[in-house]
Amino acid sequence: MTRWMPFVLLLAFLTVACGDNPTSPDDTATTTAAVSPTVFEGTLDQNASNFYSFTVSQSGSITAYLASLTLVGHREALVFPVRLGVGVPKGEGCAVTVSVDTSPALVTQLTTTLGAGIYCINISDIGALPGAAAFSIRFVHS
Repeated sequence: MTRWMPFVLLLAFLTVACGDNPTSPDDTATTTAAVSPTVFEGTLDQNASNFYSFTVSQSGSITAYLASLTLVGHREALVFPVRLGVGVPKGEGCAVTVSVDTSPALVTQLTTTLGAGIYCINISDIGALPGAAAFSIRFVHS
């Protein structure tokens, strides 16, 4: 029995030495919430507007951009400006509180801060569209 005692003690020492230490700085991890964009697509008629409602569960910011704008039935991108805005749903529309007149680009074109609640993103023709246009808006709210 005494012959096994050094091995038992060595095994006990190694077991304690290899245990996890949850307070060690190497064990801390930072978590980041993944935010994926929402895509709002549709058709915008001349001199009309279109909106999409969304819910924000806690205060944060929204960034948006008009990703594409093409005449219905055509493939070429339009460079005519439209109004991109954020507001609150009202009746059958969107009461816009922040807006920008812009053409399609893959960069942030609209940024604002929102509290928790129901909001809408709106696109409207400002009189420049030559006909009905297909659009794609991408936005992220955190």
